[in-house]
Amino acid sequence: MPGTGIVLFDAQATGSASPIGTIPLGARLVIALPRSAIVRWACGDRPGNAVATEETGLGFHAAELDTADLAPGYPIDFAWTWRDTDAAPNDKVRVIVGANATEAEQ
Repeated sequence: MPGTGIVLFDAQATGSASPIGTIPLGARLVIALPRSAIVRWACGDRPGNAVATEETGLGFHAAELDTADLAPGYPIDFAWTWRDTDAAPNDKVRVIVGANATEAEQ
């Protein structure tokens, strides 16, 4: 059964991000942020996308990226901008689709 890779950032509190490096093949990627944002993402040679985060009711906002059909080794690059400011996007982050769940956990 496909899982969900969650990338959780607390840039507001720490000033830095600690993302996961890989997600299992067939997994959905969810970006969790402390407040409302627009997540811009692209995968290799595919066209880019933008997704607005949604309030989860758990004290953070999340955006689900449609990554379940990506092949192993495919890079997913994303950055976000806060919806309440005109600040430049945050640094780009890269997550790689793993070959299977075991590889993604390493």
